[in-house]
Amino acid sequence: LQTVYHFATLLGVWFSLDVDKVPSEPLPLEKMATMDFNTRKLPTPMFPLRGLHPFHDFSDGIDWWSQDDFKEIFTQMGRLGHNLFGLHSYCPTPGYCEPTVWVGKPEDLTPTGTIKKSYPAAWQTTLRGPPTVTDKPYWGYRAVNSSQMPYGGSQLFEHDCWGSSGVNNVPGGCPMPSKSDTDTQNQIFERTATLFRHVFPFAKQNFDIKIALGIGNGPLLQQWYPFHGVPQNQTQEYYEGIFRRIASSQGYPIDWFWLSLPEGWEYSQPSDTALENMLYDFKAMIAAHKKVNPPFSLGQYGWTLGPPKNKTYFGDQLPDDFMIMSLDMKLGDMPVDPAWKGFKQKWKVDTPWLEDDPGLTAQQLWLNRTLEHLDSMKTYGCNGVMGIYWRRNEVLPQLTAMSRKAYSDSTLTSETFWDSWADMHFPSANKDGAVAKLFKSIDSFALPRPVNWGSAWKTVKGGPGRLSPSSKQCGWKKMYKFVSTFESFGGKIPKHSIVEMDTFNWWLNQFEIMTYEAQLECSWSLLVDCLDKKQGKACLPTAETLAANSTQLMTGILDSVKTSSELGTFYNLWSSSLLPGIFDLSLKSTFAELQGQIAPARLPPTLSAPMHYAGKAPKLIVPTVRTLLEPKEALPVRALLLLPPGYKKSSIALFYGPLDQPPQGVEIMEPATGQGNVFIGGVGVNVDVQWYVKAIVTSPTGKTDFLVYPPTAPQINIVTTVL
Repeated sequence: LQTVYHFATLLGVWFSLDVDKVPSEPLPLEKMATMDFNTRKLPTPMFPLRGLHPFHDFSDGIDWWSQDDFKEIFTQMGRLGHNLFGLHSYCPTPGYCEPTVWVGKPEDLTPTGTIKKSYPAAWQTTLRGPPTVTDKPYWGYRAVNSSQMPYGGSQLFEHDCWGSSGVNNVPGGCPMPSKSDTDTQNQIFERTATLFRHVFPFAKQNFDIKIALGIGNGPLLQQWYPFHGVPQNQTQEYYEGIFRRIASSQGYPIDWFWLSLPEGWEYSQPSDTALENMLYDFKAMIAAHKKVNPPFSLGQYGWTLGPPKNKTYFGDQLPDDFMIMSLDMKLGDMPVDPAWKGFKQKWKVDTPWLEDDPGLTAQQLWLNRTLEHLDSMKTYGCNGVMGIYWRRNEVLPQLTAMSRKAYSDSTLTSETFWDSWADMHFPSANKDGAVAKLFKSIDSFALPRPVNWGSAWKTVKGGPGRLSPSSKQCGWKKMYKFVSTFESFGGKIPKHSIVEMDTFNWWLNQFEIMTYEAQLECSWSLLVDCLDKKQGKACLPTAETLAANSTQLMTGILDSVKTSSELGTFYNLWSSSLLPGIFDLSLKSTFAELQGQIAPARLPPTLSAPMHYAGKAPKLIVPTVRTLLEPKEALPVRALLLLPPGYKKSSIALFYGPLDQPPQGVEIMEPATGQGNVFIGGVGVNVDVQWYVKAIVTSPTGKTDFLVYPPTAPQINIVTTVL
């Protein structure tokens, strides 16, 4: 398959984690005449190992992936020339354990590897937070029934407790099994392993993608809260249990197992005792590996290569066949660590930040920085690169640039990439190079940031992409002047250029969201100032503006939804910033303080978050698009319908057929559950197929509207290939 995909790139096709882009015009014959189309001659990669590190812990990322999401991501990774996929797992305190890696002794398993004993674990869900799981907000999230999500968001979820469809939607399992429900605890880990047994072989067999997976943060028994207090001399037994489980018929195929250094070592020098404990764990892990002899190797993972005063402290004592993997420090703001030059291990994989979690609810463009880091990695002797990220479409430019440079174009620069990227995605708007010039001007550190990890409001806890009252954002018109410039480019796009206009509108929406966040934070700061002066009813107009800003922002987020990432961002902003910080009168929110100042009068209804969608038109969304199926695998389609007030659905159907004729087959899509506007369908196929989804809705005036996905249907449809 790699030769096929490489040949396609020579013809100008762009692969990414999104739907592939085909040039709007054929490749000129004179250019083709000068090109080497020997498909047997694949590129010599800059790095032998190239891949992605989606990070578990937040709703915006992999926590909400389905089995089909995994398979489609692996498909696109193969097309991008990737061959490495890595996962990390946390379990620091009650309510925070993740099911990626089960931890226990061999005696806690049956002879075939089935789990007999475990502990509560789950990935992120809409109900994982106070009051349902723990009094402490999980990464700042609060529990919210998806049917109660305002701004129309409730239409896009079919379960009140929404999370990974393959793991959490089991009785008693969502948001997390109770401490006494041992059967469900075990079932969550078994379902996780079943998910991995389906998707990891798909990646390995079809694209030769290697899987690295492990635990962090520090020595096993110290970091894994269910085993706090267990004597250190039992450490090896627990690693034996982990390895026996993964290697069993009930486990899943991997190539490396990681143990992570403590995250805090990035910022401070550990004590001698801490170093000794970490080394003890590595030795116990190696001894367990030798005893169990599982079909995978070992590695060191971390937010840093080693303790600040001696980065090669562990590398000097670990075997040469270890993989050493490290994230770039300070969220990528620091250059690649030159200490890489001192490591002797076979595999040295550096991980640039394609985006960071403090800024997770706003656009980030770390393209130039990423490419500069790749050059430094090569200079310091790294032979692998793996980008860390959460969201999919939001990181496409830097992810695609990293992939191209690492696999097929080691000389690629941000200048040349932005030029070619803008030509492909905005062929009409970028004819004079203006689009590329704008993106170059806001690349990396030049792009303003409206959100951060913390918040100045007391009931908003630290977590990814938090909103905060901020007077600094009151200068948003000047800070985000580039948005109006970008908006002006839309006039250059012909009406018939549906794909280009769709792409343009999505990017314009991404930039507008940043201005909405800035406006909200400015209004919030003005309201806080008013309340600090105890002005009571005089603060109501400012509060009205803040409520309107919230509606504007959340409507913008819904308008951006393409995948589960944007759904996760919607939940993130509501549950962790807007609800606890502004609207929830049961907490010490801003509106609760306003209510206290105007009592006994009540807040007007306009200061409640509206339940309806305030968008201008209905939207049809297909969040996962499978473009490659295995033999006997059905084509699955899940569609979301977002309707403004007064609109009603008449029908929604999947149209499909062979590639050489218009789709004639029709499958009526049915509601996934009795909740939300979520519809599912699917057909068994044994040959390549083209397909699209069509929804018929009625407007408040009785007019019939037709919505299609993709927006070019039925002339240009989604093509799904069967292996």
